[in-house]
Amino acid sequence: MFVVDSAPAPADGGVGHQRSARRVGSRRSESDGAIYVTDVDWERLEALLADAQSHVRRDREHLRELAEALGRACVVACNEIPADVVTMNSQVRLRDEDAGTDMVLNLVYPESANLRRGKVSILAPIGAALLGSRVGDAVEWIVHRRLCRLHIERIMYQPKWSWI
Repeated sequence: MFVVDSAPAPADGGVGHQRSARRVGSRRSESDGAIYVTDVDWERLEALLADAQSHVRRDREHLRELAEALGRACVVACNEIPADVVTMNSQVRLRDEDAGTDMVLNLVYPESANLRRGKVSILAPIGAALLGSRVGDAVEWIVHRRLCRLHIERIMYQPKWSWI
């Protein structure tokens, strides 16, 4: 699970709030925090991060930690990704235990993001938290000093498994 903390912007001219993320307490090994990522997703995300880090002035800490997670990732061929792993373009059902509600989100690349349609960018803290998570995991992050916690209930669509 990811925990994303907000902190004031750095004095070096950053804007807004910085967010940091770290993996804790999931079914993955806590010692390395490794996630599964497809080879196709890994290549595209590495290029996306390289571009984003040269243009983004805020959330650099968040981007750095996403890059570190990708560096520790277990990169597998698309046909080897487990069915219970959230990949790019997956659609997942999440449960907000505090509010007692369910929601469906699609994990997408930034150009396809549209929160009104439930499409969350991989560069958003919740998007980065979802990548590589598995059914049964929880993701947590702090937004405006409020802890948000979502449990991954079901993967409704994963590109690799869509044809089965």
